Amino acid sequence: MPLTAVATDLHTGQEIWLQQGNLQDAVSASCSIPGLLSAKSLSGRWLVDGAVVNPVPVDVCRAMGATRVIAVDVTEDGAPLMDRQQGQVKAVVSENADEPTETDDDYAAEADSGDHTAISLGRWLEQGKEQLSQFPGFRGKSRAVSPGMFDTMSQAMDILERRHKRTRMMGSPPDVLVMPKVGSIGGLEFSRAAEAVDAGEAEARRVRTWIEDMIRNG
Repeated sequence: MPLTAVATDLHTGQEIWLQQGNLQDAVSASCSIPGLLSAKSLSGRWLVDGAVVNPVPVDVCRAMGATRVIAVDVTEDGAPLMDRQQGQVKAVVSENADEPTETDDDYAAEADSGDHTAISLGRWLEQGKEQLSQFPGFRGKSRAVSPGMFDTMSQAMDILERRHKRTRMMGSPPDVLVMPKVGSIGGLEFSRAAEAVDAGEAEARRVRTWIEDMIRNG
């Protein structure tokens, strides 16, 4: 079965299509998320996640000869950390400057930018807090806090990726777009994989008629 893994050249920003060679190396390079996984050295290039330049590579499928493309987008249903509203342009008013803010000690685990282990630990601690907040005894006790370093970087990349993806897909749209409702599942919440699979199946069933019509008319 033909396969193309999309990666990004870290130095030139060029979109790289990996179509032959070692499958493990190709997949590793294609999913090397900047800031989370190290870049992959391959054929004299340092490669990172292909989503940096082509989040939903519909055009790659067309170039491979596909006449019908079913694309899956798991980023558009994003649920920001504080469930904030997402808009193209939104005016805001600064809050009272006298309002108490978080102390430096609150994010000591993430403050050391030179220690990747500390950042990862801080992220896992935040996830633990989110899990605890689901229990009745902890509900209603949360308060607005500033996002940590990892959350800020991740959210900023998500925003850039979504905007870039929309531009790319306007020029090369898929025949059917499947968008599972997985915005509430974090990228590191592997324990919720089954929940993500169920969401994907539910969305596929929802657009089943469109898929069948596309196949029937194709």
